[in-house]
Amino acid sequence: MIVKKNSSTSGTALYHIHKKEKWQLYLQCMEEGLTLRESAQKVGISLQISFNWRHKVLSSLSERESDSFSGIVEVDEFYLRYSGKGEKNLSRTPHKRGNDSYKTEGENKFGVLVATDRYGNKLAKAVGKSTMNKEALSETLGGKIKKSAILCTDSYKVYQGLAKREGLKHKAVSHLGKPTQKNKAYHIQTVNNLHKAIKDHLRRFNGVSSKYLQNYLYWFIAASEKMANIEKVKLWFWLSITIDALYILNKLKSNAL
Repeated sequence: MIVKKNSSTSGTALYHIHKKEKWQLYLQCMEEGLTLRESAQKVGISLQISFNWRHKVLSSLSERESDSFSGIVEVDEFYLRYSGKGEKNLSRTPHKRGNDSYKTEGENKFGVLVATDRYGNKLAKAVGKSTMNKEALSETLGGKIKKSAILCTDSYKVYQGLAKREGLKHKAVSHLGKPTQKNKAYHIQTVNNLHKAIKDHLRRFNGVSSKYLQNYLYWFIAASEKMANIEKVKLWFWLSITIDALYILNKLKSNAL
C-alpha cells in the first residue's frame, strides 16, 4: 500500500502550487491590479495557473473578515447584476462590454450584504440571487452582533426581524441613509460609503463572475483592514510573511513526524 506524505503546504495558499519561486512576483501583480492575462505573461505562467493562483490567494483572506460587531452597527445591502462570466452554458445572451453591471432587475440581481461598526470592523457577504431575506441575514450575521449594540438599518422590515431575533436595539433611518433620529449618530452613511468603495474595487476587474464574487469581497475587506491597521505597510507584504510563516511551520511539523 502506498502512503501519501503530508504536504508541507496543505491548508495554505501555496498548496498544489508547484512553482513557488514565482508566487511573490504574482502577488506584486495582484497589488498592481494587473489582469489575469497580464499577470500570467509577467510571471511566466499559463492563464489557467494565473486564475488558480489568484483564487488560492483570495480564499486565504477569508479570515480577515470581522465576526464580531459592537457599539453602533450599520447594516445594508446592495445589488449587482448577476454575472455568469466563465460559465460554459449560459441561459442568456452574453452582455455587451460597457453595460452597467449595477443595473439590476428581477432574478438578474445578485445581493451583497455589508455590515460595519464605528470601530472599523467590516463584513461583506455575497448572499445570492434574491432580495435580502431572513435566511440570508441569519446565516450572515446571526450571533455576530453583541447584545449591547445598536443596529442601524433602513426601514426594510427584514432588518426589524433580525433585531427582534437577536434581541438588539434597532434604529431605522431613511432609505437614503441620512439621520432621522434625534441622535444624529444613528445613520447608515458609513455602510453606504462602503458600498461605493466595494463597487469601485470591483470595477478594476472588468466584470467579476458571481461565482467568485465572495473572493473579491475578501480582497476588499483584507486590503482596507490591513492598510488601516498597519498604515503604509502593503497588504501583499503582510500576506507574503503570513504564507511564508505557514510554509515554514508546516514544513517543520512534517519533518517532525
